[in-house]
Amino acid sequence: ILWGAKKDGASWGDGQILDPENGMIYRVTLTPLESGQKLQVHGYIGIPVVGRSQTWQREE
Repeated sequence: ILWGAKKDGASWGDGQILDPENGMIYRVTLTPLESGQKLQVHGYIGIPVVGRSQTWQREE
């Protein structure tokens, strides 16, 4: 559901993500948090300011 992201400093950008609930594809930036234990996933259309974020938690 995620593809094409490229490393940009501490984050990854220019990727795409599929929203399985509506079938839409969005641009995405990924930012590791808390030494990689969490991942901030920000999906958007057009410019990053217009979008939504989720924080994913790594499972043990």
